[in-house]
Amino acid sequence: MTARVPFRLAWIAGSLLETVHALAGLEREPKMTRFVAEQLARDHWFSIDSARELLGYEPEHTTKGGTANLLAWLGKTTGKSSAAVVC
Repeated sequence: MTARVPFRLAWIAGSLLETVHALAGLEREPKMTRFVAEQLARDHWFSIDSARELLGYEPEHTTKGGTANLLAWLGKTTGKSSAAVVC
């Protein structure tokens, strides 16, 4: 199930849950916080340039090759074509 929640609503929910947890003296962090809302609302991209330069790291698979492998596996697993899996 996929649900779309507007960022502002998620941020407010996080703020309310943080306050309730603090007032109730709960030690564990709430499942939704303002930080979580902000992280879920943004794309995250990371560079491996430092790992390449400092450690000589080279990935075993390219993004394109890994995606092709994933689609092939999903097609086999679900019995659907790659195009159907993507849609």
